[in-house]
Amino acid sequence: MLDLTKPLNETTAIYSEGDYRDPPFECATWCTVKERGYWVSKVALGTQTGTHIDAPAHFSETGAVLEDLRLEDCIGSYCLIDIGRIPQHGFAQFLAAHYRGERILFIRALNAGVLAPEAFEALLALPPQLWVLA
Repeated sequence: MLDLTKPLNETTAIYSEGDYRDPPFECATWCTVKERGYWVSKVALGTQTGTHIDAPAHFSETGAVLEDLRLEDCIGSYCLIDIGRIPQHGFAQFLAAHYRGERILFIRALNAGVLAPEAFEALLALPPQLWVLA
């Protein structure tokens, strides 16, 4: 079992690209046990903050929304593709040799650099129901 969740706190990475930046993560006390008999926090964040799921609708106006994803679809066997350790000139051959039809494709992209178009096309040709990117 892989638990991919990360804590939300002041060190949480916030997505940014060029002049765009997602809203900052903020968590503040709303009321306390002493004041109201219970503790409540106010949380504000962008949907791209920390560990999250992007539905196809994140990139496509006609894509599926998160409500279409069942919890059962997030559990099962996976194929790990460590992009930073695979030579891009042999990427399609690596996929053909290692991908066995798993429903979940786990892609580790640490220090991967830019993925060549041919490698990206090879990934897109795979039929997993869920992609996990780290």
